Amino acid sequence: MRSHRRRQPIDHVLIAGDLGDLAAIQRVLSDLDPTAYGQVLIETGGSVDVPLLSAPPRVSVHLLGAGRVADSSHQAVLAARGTVLADAVETWVGEWLPVDVEKVPDAKVWIGGRDSQAMTDLYRSLPVLAQRL
Repeated sequence: MRSHRRRQPIDHVLIAGDLGDLAAIQRVLSDLDPTAYGQVLIETGGSVDVPLLSAPPRVSVHLLGAGRVADSSHQAVLAARGTVLADAVETWVGEWLPVDVEKVPDAKVWIGGRDSQAMTDLYRSLPVLAQRL
C-alpha cells in the first residue's frame, strides 16, 4: 500500500517574466527539484516564437499575449507592456495564497519584467502582498 505522506516537501513555484527574462527563467527552472509544481508566466506581447523551456513535468509554461483595454473613447487598444503579466501574477496570488497568513504554504516566487511600469507598480505592492508570499 502506497503512503499518502510526502517524504520531502514539494516546491510550489511561480516564475513570471517577459521575453527579456528568458535566460534567467531557464536558469531558475534548471535549479528546481524535479518534483516541483507550479506555473511559469511569460508575457510575449503578441505572436512571437518563444524557445522551448525545459521545466519539471508538473511546472506548466503559459505564454501571455498582448492584452487589450478600453481607452477613454471605449476603443480597444493594446495594453501597456507588463500589464498582462502583472494581472496574471496578482491572479495567481489570489488563487494560490490564502488570506490567512498562518496558512500560507511554502511557495517560491521569481518575478522579472522589471522594465515595465505595470510590473514596477506590482513590486511596490509586494510589501502588502509579502505577508501572503
